[in-house]
Amino acid sequence: MAHILIYLLALAALSTSPNWAKMNEMPPVVLGFWRLFFAALILFGFLAYKNRLSNLKQHFKLNQNTFWIVLSGFFFFLHLWTYKFASKNTLVSNTMILFATNPIWASIGGVLFFKEKFKTRVLVSYVLA
Repeated sequence: MAHILIYLLALAALSTSPNWAKMNEMPPVVLGFWRLFFAALILFGFLAYKNRLSNLKQHFKLNQNTFWIVLSGFFFFLHLWTYKFASKNTLVSNTMILFATNPIWASIGGVLFFKEKFKTRVLVSYVLA
């Protein structure tokens, strides 16, 4: 029963996000900051729980992973900013179409940038979806 409630909550959250983004008056930069801040708190909490607050210094050393973490955070912020900007300046239906076609763009990016093989089961799932 709990998994059905979680599914319905996720469905409601994903299907109404463009409407909420269009209705609120928060600037995209502020929205991006708070979303990244709470994501960082959740991830830090998971890290602290997993390591029981020991050896946290080794996770925060400046190394190559730090560069990729900062870069991924930048692109996540850019995603949030462009999503909010698009939902404010276009129709909600256009925003949802772009949001729903995200797996297609991710597959194309995987083929172009990571040389992944495009499997027929992925194509069948896109046709069915």
